[in-house]
Amino acid sequence: RGGTRAMPRTRPGKAGGQAEATPSSPQPRHGRAAAAAWAAVVLTCLARHWHVPAAVPATAGPEVFSAERAYAVVEDLVGCGPRYTGELENEICAVDRLRAQIAAAGAGAELEVDIQRVSGH
Repeated sequence: RGGTRAMPRTRPGKAGGQAEATPSSPQPRHGRAAAAAWAAVVLTCLARHWHVPAAVPATAGPEVFSAERAYAVVEDLVGCGPRYTGELENEICAVDRLRAQIAAAGAGAELEVDIQRVSGH
């Protein structure tokens, strides 16, 4: 195992020309303070980045997204059962339930519809 061994620091002063070993000096404390400050900055940034806003209740107006309302629609769709392509649950039940949700939104609600027709190619 090659390598060099660190020699203790010495200071002159004993009779007979021998040097006296001194203990190593303590590490500077500014390194710990800088690390603590850096950790505080990182944790503050992460807390602001991952902040979750308060949930909007289902009673909120229609112009605001409500996770509670959306979850109710999903629960309604799950009541149809598995919705595989071409199955009755997907083609009839889910479509009927979505139409009922759209009708419940009222005449003043804005809706953007995108219909995709499969050609079979």
